[in-house]
Amino acid sequence: MSNSSVKFRFLFSVLGIIIRGGLNFLSIVIIARVLGADNFGEFAFLLASLTAFWALLDMGTSSAFFTLLSQKPRNIQFVLIYFGWQVFLFSLPLLIIGWVLPNEWIDFIWVGSNKNIILLAFIAVFLQQQTWQALVHIGESKRLTKRVHVLNISIAASHLLLVVIAWQTIGLSIELIFGLVILEYLLVVPVAWHVLFVKDMGSGEWDGRGVWKAYRNYCVPLVFLGCLTFGMNISDRWFLQYFGGSKEQAFFSIGNQFSVVCLLLTTSMIRVFWKEISEALESDNLGRVKVLFRKTCRTFFIASAVFSGFLIPWSKDITQIFLGPSFKEGSVVLAVMFLYPIHQSLGQISTTMLMASSNTKTRLLVGCVSMSISIPVSYFVQASPDALISGFGLGAEGMAWKMVLLNIIWANLTVWLISKKYKWEFDWIYQVVGLVIFLFLGWISFEIINALDVMVPLSLMLKACITLLLYSMLSGLVIWALPWLVGMTRKELKSNISYVLAPNRIGIQTFSARGD
Repeated sequence: MSNSSVKFRFLFSVLGIIIRGGLNFLSIVIIARVLGADNFGEFAFLLASLTAFWALLDMGTSSAFFTLLSQKPRNIQFVLIYFGWQVFLFSLPLLIIGWVLPNEWIDFIWVGSNKNIILLAFIAVFLQQQTWQALVHIGESKRLTKRVHVLNISIAASHLLLVVIAWQTIGLSIELIFGLVILEYLLVVPVAWHVLFVKDMGSGEWDGRGVWKAYRNYCVPLVFLGCLTFGMNISDRWFLQYFGGSKEQAFFSIGNQFSVVCLLLTTSMIRVFWKEISEALESDNLGRVKVLFRKTCRTFFIASAVFSGFLIPWSKDITQIFLGPSFKEGSVVLAVMFLYPIHQSLGQISTTMLMASSNTKTRLLVGCVSMSISIPVSYFVQASPDALISGFGLGAEGMAWKMVLLNIIWANLTVWLISKKYKWEFDWIYQVVGLVIFLFLGWISFEIINALDVMVPLSLMLKACITLLLYSMLSGLVIWALPWLVGMTRKELKSNISYVLAPNRIGIQTFSARGD
């Protein structure tokens, strides 16, 4: 099977994302443990606020860039103009933050953070979120999935190595961590430019008017959406920082970081899915679109539920082992945040479907509904009882529950709108059945091993391994008995298992090349 096939690219993406995710996870754990809850909270707040800031400035242009690249080959002029736009986006806010905004404003916006640290974080997030993602988009649009993930793994491995070296020699600080990120991406970007053959893009005729029209139609609804998303994301983190402080910020942020583990499979296939959906819609192959969407939603919702079901009962142990005593109070937050990836996987897939189909108006509608609910809820969850408008002061735990519950609404609203547009039935039964089953299996597996531990004392590592084995067997039996949960027949399930175990075999594919 060729390296450009959907199945090969997906499997390689899974492997690449798992390795990269593991490396990044180790880096975050070390950083959190060394910095402590308060300093890590400040670090996390800067990352989150500036990521939201870049989402605002981007105005959907990065999504448009990838979608247009995925539809058909583009020339080097198309790429260079986009990078010119990125240079402008970088220069203007850097000037404003560095020389225009008074210190009082900076202190209010970033709740006491030093301007020099903010500027370092600004540059680091730009290189990571904008420059690097543009190169990744180019690679995936050319089906160079393997090269993209090799580069991603190289960055993650280098970051972990540098963090460990700094920790063991000069010590870690927020400034140093951002400085390392800047150094890493400055070194890898020129390499990626050549490895991903950016310089070898086609030299066909440049249709400036047509490209401008495509960008305009795609991005105009996203300008307002970007404002909504920025308002939602920044309000969540700002309310938490202002009312709860850096420690509550740290509890929520580390819970969010750990929950990302449950999203590795979904994250691994988003760009592959985006490319294939864009191409299928361009060729008007709606049969393939339906197959890809339905199977992808079910498969990765259940995969996330399986991960979360196992991890939730272990939240207290995970907090104590990996993060140390300063994070002890955050174990409940971690348990709640392990629920978040389940519907977030569904949200990522459905949002990608909207973006790949250039259906940005529907994306805007969902964003309006989300913001109208999210911001007021965030305030009342975070505000102290003695605030001008009193709230509940629930801190990180309240924010975690808000994220989980609103994400269920948002994800299902998006899926329902997509189903309505294409006249598909709204697919939801698998969500209820799968969630109940795997949460129950996670709990019962944990309790069985605890009961065994009473009779025969076991080390924590042995308990975890036995629990994982038991849970995996029970989960496997459920999926085998109910293959419809992952959008397959038993024949398809057997064929895909055979393919994973023996890649040279060609069977029925989860993501069929024809979509039939």
